[in-house]
Amino acid sequence: MTNSVNAVVKYPCKEVTTKFGRKLNVVFQTQNGELITKWGNPEDDDLMLYKKNQKVSLTKTANNKIIVMPLGEGVEQVAQKVIRQEQQNENVKDLLLKKAKDLAIHYNNCDKLVREHITDYKTEDSLRAITTTVFLQSVRSLAGGR
Repeated sequence: MTNSVNAVVKYPCKEVTTKFGRKLNVVFQTQNGELITKWGNPEDDDLMLYKKNQKVSLTKTANNKIIVMPLGEGVEQVAQKVIRQEQQNENVKDLLLKKAKDLAIHYNNCDKLVREHITDYKTEDSLRAITTTVFLQSVRSLAGGR
């Protein structure tokens, strides 16, 4: 397939078990009858959106990735997809920021604990090294590590 080609959805999304684990696939048929399969992971909601006989445009990138653009899709549906993706990105960003803040608070608590209970070490470098060790060990134990 060169550049882009029009096609229709021949077989809508289905889940299959492969030697690489569970995968989703959609089969497209081009105007000249060629069948092209797009594979994805089970979490790939976009593959679930394609319906039988839906018209699409297929483009193959240099690294053989297939990009599917629905044809005749309304602006509203495209906007909803973009909004949903942005909301997912915001949710991930919020989760990562919360975890980073929690870890920073935990590190500060470890630092206070070390400074209150370790009096034999006077240098800032030694106190920082002990604090870091206490912090890492406590995070490992909270995560179920050894």
